Amino acid sequence: MISIKPLSSIEDSKLVSYIEDKYSNEITTVKSDQVMVMHENSDLMAISVFDIDNNRGVIKFQDYTKPCDNYLMRDGMVKATLNAIYVKGFIDVYVLSDNKNLAVNKQIGLEELSDRTILNNYDFEKLLYAKLPDFFDNGCHSKKKENS
Repeated sequence: MISIKPLSSIEDSKLVSYIEDKYSNEITTVKSDQVMVMHENSDLMAISVFDIDNNRGVIKFQDYTKPCDNYLMRDGMVKATLNAIYVKGFIDVYVLSDNKNLAVNKQIGLEELSDRTILNNYDFEKLLYAKLPDFFDNGCHSKKKENS
């Protein structure tokens, strides 16, 4: 079964060690509950790392492995990360996106911003935005399909 949860709640020590080794640069500055992991058993499918910066959430890193190379899984991963940020009490979320994730992030409903000065202290190719909880009013991809 595929699950998405914070790194802090994963009990598989081999998976945790693998993630900590492979993504050491991306996760060293955040708490383990700010690292969302999609996995099936011990197989890593995706990772998303967020930070809290001036009372706003920043999804600063997303990586998907080959088994997770489809839209629905990416949609679920982004929305689970947004929800984790919302549960912590933050409603403004910025997503630092590289070009390989841009199309999916925009298709999910994230808004591309042209003002790059909002987050001067980050390095990124594209900047996207979501206002929570309003973002969730759009429903998920599978729900839209059911209602069609």
